[in-house]
Amino acid sequence: MLTGHTPWQTGWEQIQSVPVLAWWTAGLVAFGLTVLLRFRTHYLIIPGVIFFAVAIFHLFLFFQGMSVPEARAAGLLLGPLPVSSWAAPFSISSQEVRWDLLLFHLKDFAAMSMVVIITILLNATSLEVATGTDPDFDRELKSLGAANVLTGLFGGMVAVNSFNRSLLNWRAGGDSRWSARFCAVLILGIGVFFPGVVGLLPRPVLTGLILYLGISLLLTWLWDKRHETPLVDYLVIVAMLVIVAIAGIVPGVLLGVIISSLSFVITFSRSSSIKVRFNGSNRRSNVERLHSESDWLRQEGQHLQGFVLHGYLFFGTSTGVLDQIREVFGEAKVVLIDFWDVSGVDASSAVVFRKIIRLCESHDIQTIFTGLSRPLQAKLERCGLDLSRHAVRLFPDLDYGLEWSEQILLAETPAQLTLPEALGLSSPFPKELESYFESVNIPAGETFIRRGDEPDAFYIVLRGRVSISLSIAGTDYTKRLRAYGPGTIVGEMGFFSQEVRSADIRTDVDSVLSRMTQAKLERLESEEPVLAGQICRLVIRTLSSRLRTANEEISHLL
Repeated sequence: MLTGHTPWQTGWEQIQSVPVLAWWTAGLVAFGLTVLLRFRTHYLIIPGVIFFAVAIFHLFLFFQGMSVPEARAAGLLLGPLPVSSWAAPFSISSQEVRWDLLLFHLKDFAAMSMVVIITILLNATSLEVATGTDPDFDRELKSLGAANVLTGLFGGMVAVNSFNRSLLNWRAGGDSRWSARFCAVLILGIGVFFPGVVGLLPRPVLTGLILYLGISLLLTWLWDKRHETPLVDYLVIVAMLVIVAIAGIVPGVLLGVIISSLSFVITFSRSSSIKVRFNGSNRRSNVERLHSESDWLRQEGQHLQGFVLHGYLFFGTSTGVLDQIREVFGEAKVVLIDFWDVSGVDASSAVVFRKIIRLCESHDIQTIFTGLSRPLQAKLERCGLDLSRHAVRLFPDLDYGLEWSEQILLAETPAQLTLPEALGLSSPFPKELESYFESVNIPAGETFIRRGDEPDAFYIVLRGRVSISLSIAGTDYTKRLRAYGPGTIVGEMGFFSQEVRSADIRTDVDSVLSRMTQAKLERLESEEPVLAGQICRLVIRTLSSRLRTANEEISHLL
């Protein structure tokens, strides 16, 4: 800035041609701002130092007998703002544009755009930390993007949000938009009405300001952050600085992006993509089964091994899934992999899952995929994994996959219980027991209890299976909350609490149920109080068992 040449093009003659006053002024301004702002932060320091340096500089010119035109000719002062020669880019003839130079500098434009976007986000995040306010990153990018487009159309330069000036304004009480508006109006007013004032600004003072900014950045990132930044990140900063100083901004930015990307991939690959790992002992479907079946699953559930995945899957994370599945080959009969929380996959992960399927087939293990969305399944097919060609069972969510897996382990066949067996009555019971219940045959797929219905009865499942489901608002997806097989009770919560039904209950297959109404329960309590007590104990035992199962699932997740 003082010699008009880059450091590599500056010789001793160019250095000697710069007046000593310029060197001293630039050095003192940079030194003063660095020292003052290292120990004290105040919004008047920077403008005060600049104003004082400009005044002292002109005072020295006066004592040396150098006029303003002579100082400008010596390169000590800026020229007046040439408002009359200003022209918008569209007013320039296309024949005068060096299109070859624009194409040559496309890489610089790309690097500049990348730096600008990163700087905007970093400055907004820094202001969030410093001020305790929540930034709107979308608005920041849109407003600054629109501002850069508009200023570019009028011949302006690329700009970003300023952390230092914004923080100084905020600490000084200028926390509204009017502080920035006033600054813009002041600059525009000087440029339009007082363009000659710019010609009084000493070039060495502005050089000192730029020198201070460079020194402050070096001190902040090379000295202040040496203990706060991880070693790898700190070495990346140093490497970027060296490359920028030697080869330029574009190679430095590219090197930083490449190193940061590799570091991110390595760090991310070390984190497990398995959110939850379970087996059939500690995680079961929402199908309520007989006590004997539940006890068997609790004892032999290790033959069902499940893995709930999450995040984005690529080679570095999906290989960890393969390693953990290898560990269960000796005891697993079913391997269940849930993709509900997976956000995406790449081609390398498709190769890993194809290997998982092949290894499971070779070990006679049934593979089940649940929660695999259509976009993910289509992505796997494009990457060479067509699930229709493999012995893989697909289910819409984890619950249905667990149910099918339990069916395999239990080798379940349709069963039908008598009413006394379903009630668990071992002592003699009146022959009129069935007169208190109404036997109903319900075909598959029929909803016999709807959400919002009055609780007029409860049911005991004798044969088949029924499911409690809840529709998710705003979607066509219905979540199955629980399924019940022979020997279980449904509809008892609303019946005994006298609250309207909270969910739908429908039959999954042709089912036989015993129905008890409020009137018949009251008659049973009056005529057979002992039998009524046994039924109430069955309801309590059922609710306790369901609560125990829920507690086991929650404790496993925690």
